[in-house]
Amino acid sequence: MSTEKTEIRIPVTTVAAKVIKKLNEAVKNSPTGVSFARINGYTNSNGEKSNVTINIGVNYGNVKQKDLEYLQELDVTTLVREADEEKELIALDKDLLTEAKEALLKSQTAPSKNQSKAQTDAYTRIEGASQLKVHNETGKIYLEGYQVSKNILIEGEYKKVNSRPLTIAKKEIKKGMRVSKIRQYKLDEINNLSISGDTIEFIDHTV
Repeated sequence: MSTEKTEIRIPVTTVAAKVIKKLNEAVKNSPTGVSFARINGYTNSNGEKSNVTINIGVNYGNVKQKDLEYLQELDVTTLVREADEEKELIALDKDLLTEAKEALLKSQTAPSKNQSKAQTDAYTRIEGASQLKVHNETGKIYLEGYQVSKNILIEGEYKKVNSRPLTIAKKEIKKGMRVSKIRQYKLDEINNLSISGDTIEFIDHTV
């Protein structure tokens, strides 16, 4: 007897339908299709304001494969370091880095199917710009892609996070992975929207 749960797709609300329609119309105006997104004046939850450009046409399969190859070939001894109190850096030894590498390899080869399914059921992807999607209930816009550039206009205030040594080791390894450049941005609404070639541009947004 199957125990697999049946996922129910979230219906598209009137608010979301309007956003989806506007984005579909904008993307169709691009003669080459949309590969990049530029967000000017994006303010995040920490008060940081910036102009960002992301590649939303990136092939995630290729990114994952390159990262998998990087992890398989990585010699963790090249990342071993001593503690540095002045720079607030903890020591990273071979055993810790090896554990972190194995954990990352496992996550690369065994992604969460349930999460992927839930993501599919909750959003509508825009045709011609698959990494541009709209939440079916709230109408919020989500953009995900490879960060090409970021120009900070106003610095934000970030709280210090006391991460576990294993988490810190994973972050150090991820610096060499392409996934470290993958970013997701959430836009509450469409204020000013334009298309220029293969780039869709959003102006003045707050998370």
